Amino acid sequence: FLNMLCRDYQIWRTLGTEMPFRRAVGNLLAEVSGLAPEVDIQVEVRGPDESHRLQSSEIRRYTLGDGEYVGVLRHPKLRPDDSIWMADQRPKPAWVTFAREAHIYDMRRGMYRGFTNRIEDVFYPGRAELYALLPYEVAGIALAAARDGQAFVIHGAIEPQDSAATVTDHVVHLRVRDPQGRDRPELARNVLAKGGRFEERFFLGYNASGGAWTLYARDAATGIERGAFLPVSTASRR
Repeated sequence: FLNMLCRDYQIWRTLGTEMPFRRAVGNLLAEVSGLAPEVDIQVEVRGPDESHRLQSSEIRRYTLGDGEYVGVLRHPKLRPDDSIWMADQRPKPAWVTFAREAHIYDMRRGMYRGFTNRIEDVFYPGRAELYALLPYEVAGIALAAARDGQAFVIHGAIEPQDSAATVTDHVVHLRVRDPQGRDRPELARNVLAKGGRFEERFFLGYNASGGAWTLYARDAATGIERGAFLPVSTASRR
């Protein structure tokens, strides 16, 4: 129906010359369907009035409660199992525009980008960028630990900057460090904080060395982390 051959599209895409065809098809589909992209990434070519969408990339969106998570991956190769590399491997500064305003976090860097629908970033081939769009700014994590027999019970809660805000679901990464300062990966885990709250039970082991163990809770969306001490005495191991 396009009245032209497009069998060489993969070649155009690899060489970075596919934009005229891609723009024509995109405009046609938008006109017929009335749809607009939820995430638009524009690379400035020679100025703010001349730009095109980020090439050789894919965007994935995921919703958890009232939060939205967006992943962007710029492909360094035609296919992951192929030996053909994209011709343009340069970093690409670009503007990312979301369909709505939200409190945006750069998840890889643990950076708050503000309440907005438009941010600037640089995209590298083969490096995924992750963004969290939340209905509120996160101020911190309330964390408390209490002993329960031979184990510890951890209580945590996401604290919004606006105390009146309704907290949505979050994912929290828990890790443990022993008194010698060594991370104990066998004790690490991810927990779903429904409504921003979670409770988790930790058993350090009957032979856990005495001293101050430390548990860290990091909110995956914002990168905010808090710690709590887990004191272990020789007497408590008996």
